[in-house]
Amino acid sequence: MVGGLPGIGDGGNVVPSRHPGLEAVTGQPGVDRLRVVGGVFTYVGCEHLLLGLVAEPDGVAGQVLRGLGAEPRLARRAVVAALAGYVHLRGEAQQGTPAAQAGQTAGESAVQARLTAAIRQELQPFVQRLERLEERLSQDA
Repeated sequence: MVGGLPGIGDGGNVVPSRHPGLEAVTGQPGVDRLRVVGGVFTYVGCEHLLLGLVAEPDGVAGQVLRGLGAEPRLARRAVVAALAGYVHLRGEAQQGTPAAQAGQTAGESAVQARLTAAIRQELQPFVQRLERLEERLSQDA
């Protein structure tokens, strides 16, 4: 564990962090949840910072984000769904062919369609909040 962040390392060997204050921003629970979705985890990305800021009860950023409609639970769901989609697309790209051309059955196509619909449904509240945030920002400019 480096700076309170489990999973930062190379091949299981923990390496020193150049950012010792990251645990205050990211929060360990968000890191653990994202590591499960994304496999081996060797960095702290913007998605971790977002989840940490939204969940921070005393920070100004957390208060502003929650005041504009961002909720920790929904933000986490949106990040997990986005990462799951990224992992899926990356896997398809490495195969070099879309799943439909790789011998995907009708049953697999139906499952994929239901999964896509479920992910879009889970992302919808986040998208709506993001649109409201962008609208407010454009009004302030």
